[in-house]
Amino acid sequence: ASERWALETNAWNRALRDRVVSRLGLRQGIELLAKRFPSGSAAEEIEQYARMRRSDQIESDEDISDIVDHFVREVFDLS
Repeated sequence: ASERWALETNAWNRALRDRVVSRLGLRQGIELLAKRFPSGSAAEEIEQYARMRRSDQIESDEDISDIVDHFVREVFDLS
């Protein structure tokens, strides 16, 4: 799962990975992402959460940021 996270190119996954890694460093960030999302992707969960929260409409960069931050907090809760 760690390798998948390191190579993931989906926009949601990249945004999540970049935020986690910027706070924890590459190694620890990737390890926590792999622990929380062992499939190597959070995209499906993020998309489901976004649909629930915004009724399929994401209107701004701030909306995207808030959605990604929700999952960043989940990852940090594991540390």
